[in-house]
Amino acid sequence: MSIRRAACVLLLVAIALPSAVGAREPIERVPPAPPVWKSDKYWTSDFAVPGLDGPVTVVEALGTDLYVGGEFTQADGVESRSLAMFDGRRWHAFPWVASPAPTTMFADGSSMLIAGGFYDPTSGRRFPIIRWNGKTVLPVGGDEMSGRIVRMFRWNGALVAAGGLEFADHPSSRYLLARFSGDRWLPLGPATGVYYAQASDAAVFQDRIVVGGKFIRHPLSGARGLLVLRPDEAAFDTLLADSTALSDRIEKLAVHDGRLIATGSIHLSPDPLGRYWRILASWDGATWTAMDDDFRGPIWVMRSTPEGLLMGGRFLTGPPNTPDPDVTVARWRADGLEKIAGLEGTQVQTLTEWSGRIVAGGERTLQFVETFDRSLTLGVFDGVDWQLPGVSAAHVAGFDRPHDFNGLAAATAFLAADGNWFVGGNVEFSWRVDRWLKVGPVARWDSEGWVPYGNVNYVGGRARALAWFRGHLYAAGNLALKTPTGFPAVTLMRSDGQQWVPVEGAPSGEVFTLAVFGDHLIVGGAFGSVGGQLTSAIAGYDGTQWSTVGNAGGHSQPSLLVRKLLVQDGMLYAAGQFESIAGVPARSIARWDGQEWTAVGDGYNGAIFEVAGYQNGIVVAGTCNQSPPCASVTRWDGTAWEVIPDAPSDVTTMVAHGDILFVGGSFDGSTDLLGDDRTLRAWDGRSWHSLGSAFGQGRGGSGNPGQVTALALRNDVLWVGGSFTRAGGQTAMHVATWTGLTHPGRPQRSLRDGVTVTPNPSRPGAAIALEVDGGAAEVGIYDLAGRRLRTMTAASDGERASATWDGRDADGKSVPAGIYFARATREGRVIATRRLIRLP
Repeated sequence: MSIRRAACVLLLVAIALPSAVGAREPIERVPPAPPVWKSDKYWTSDFAVPGLDGPVTVVEALGTDLYVGGEFTQADGVESRSLAMFDGRRWHAFPWVASPAPTTMFADGSSMLIAGGFYDPTSGRRFPIIRWNGKTVLPVGGDEMSGRIVRMFRWNGALVAAGGLEFADHPSSRYLLARFSGDRWLPLGPATGVYYAQASDAAVFQDRIVVGGKFIRHPLSGARGLLVLRPDEAAFDTLLADSTALSDRIEKLAVHDGRLIATGSIHLSPDPLGRYWRILASWDGATWTAMDDDFRGPIWVMRSTPEGLLMGGRFLTGPPNTPDPDVTVARWRADGLEKIAGLEGTQVQTLTEWSGRIVAGGERTLQFVETFDRSLTLGVFDGVDWQLPGVSAAHVAGFDRPHDFNGLAAATAFLAADGNWFVGGNVEFSWRVDRWLKVGPVARWDSEGWVPYGNVNYVGGRARALAWFRGHLYAAGNLALKTPTGFPAVTLMRSDGQQWVPVEGAPSGEVFTLAVFGDHLIVGGAFGSVGGQLTSAIAGYDGTQWSTVGNAGGHSQPSLLVRKLLVQDGMLYAAGQFESIAGVPARSIARWDGQEWTAVGDGYNGAIFEVAGYQNGIVVAGTCNQSPPCASVTRWDGTAWEVIPDAPSDVTTMVAHGDILFVGGSFDGSTDLLGDDRTLRAWDGRSWHSLGSAFGQGRGGSGNPGQVTALALRNDVLWVGGSFTRAGGQTAMHVATWTGLTHPGRPQRSLRDGVTVTPNPSRPGAAIALEVDGGAAEVGIYDLAGRRLRTMTAASDGERASATWDGRDADGKSVPAGIYFARATREGRVIATRRLIRLP
């Protein structure tokens, strides 16, 4: 035996020996090698999305460069919070971050002016506008002005900003316009001095500044939508305010073909079509003319181009009862409306022309469509179709959901069952190969990406917990199933892979957790009845009938709350917040052996949010009501409770791998022990670790990392779900995988490479083990010419399919040294390919 092997054996023996001090095994363990924690190389790159990972609020072109602002954190994999530039080949980030997101841009000569909330990390000051000259960021003015800027332009040689503006020198006044004096911003025109004023856009028409929005002089007066600054700058006059032309709100303005174009709520009298309100009209300085005879619908953005007036909105044509398919981008020409299809799943908020092509940005939305085949937050129209700028390496992807849905997107549950890997959450669609695929709140992994499970067009909401029971996948949470009369809410549903159906008699209330124990599906939560019976917090289901679990949750226990169920060593653990269960005193955690409930020691003095198996016992996480020995994370070793020291608070999910305990939640903050708290930690039995840089900042400009809501292990890979959009310095849309457990000291390959070859390279006579993720598969061996040499069937144990190749072809002859390929297929579809090398 070699010295190195002997040392390894001695180390394993030392770890396996029990403690010599007393019968109770200490909690300390030997940790993995330090590099496993410090490096970002263990985070895989499988869950990116092409383009931008959030809504776009403004686009503007300057030469061959395209500038984009919005509520995103990355652009084609480049970390670029809220502001990015595309040079025609790749994306670039800005040195400053805008929070909130940029609201408008203005190409001023050879530089770009950008309005937003900019923070200078050097001076610690905030600025409303910056100038980017291609190399350097320069503040335009100082912090003497604040407010939301909706438009910038040149007027009489001076730079002007329009919006809802406030000045440090005039704290009690609000202005619509400001002028840059060369070193500071000054009010332009009078203070609003009205009951309500909200500017939405501005333009220069016939040398005068026109401001659109909604303006109310006093509470008893009507609203007006358009103002024009007088030549003496002392007051505003009101346009669209007489009996022949009236508007109470203007959304956007543009100057096109010598006319002022306005969109909003416009009343023209007389109206040749008998419409009371128009959405688009033009003014030549004397007369207003309707422009929307051929279409209906809202308009959100306009842009004047030599080829016509570009518009973003929802354009409906044809008879009202049988309208033509609507589009969200159109161009108004003198001869009529040109509809530009392809972005029907996008609410277009900004438009520009760049290198002779139309660029549109906005939010993904389900308001007008049911699918997201081509829903983009940023698209470039090449004359035929809308394309993503850049070249993305995202072959598989994480999740997202429409920006107009309530709540952040997040993966909240994982489950391995029936040879499949499932995920549930607050999600709606996933990027797959070249388009968005609607997956709904429950999806299945197929080695190339996420696919829907069941009738996805008939289910919505958020799945909190998953379980496999009697050939069906069960999902619990705040869910909805489509019926002929609407989308009624359900707390528990099941699917055989084809149809999702509600579970009859399901709890009326909240279901937080699911588990299978014996011949019953157990549900836990905060509810008052199941199957017509009065019972709270916990119940059992045998596939047809509901029952109590050992008389737990009777109506005499209204304060019972079960947040987590765990089956461990033949016991069902129920954890949450209670003082007793089925008449048995038990503080917040109890166990059921199929016959009776018993307490787990003295229990936990507080509310438990998570329980997991760990070190031949269990570990709980919660909010403690007293100082130690109770703590946020505590281990039960079978005889006593033991505090895990310095554990973070607000832990909501845990999973263990041997002596390593992973915890996740929302514990970002000043109590960080490592100086870099990223809502995910690992306890190795001795100390806490962050997993590389882990999760970057979330969306919305808060600067906080997204919450971790789910942890699971599959094939020794840590799967993480949450509301984050970056992990380990890479894009990770609500799902991330960390592979530091599988190959300590070196990075793991992408999850798409689903064929494992061992050994590789190999020598003649050595059998090669082939493993494929998931169910049974066919594995073919090919040479460089593409000829199939051998075909094998890989049988599955539910998680992996395995086969062995002896290095021979179909005729039993040994193949010569060289390069070959193992290609795995399932149901006729290629799922993975791996190169293998045969040495001489």
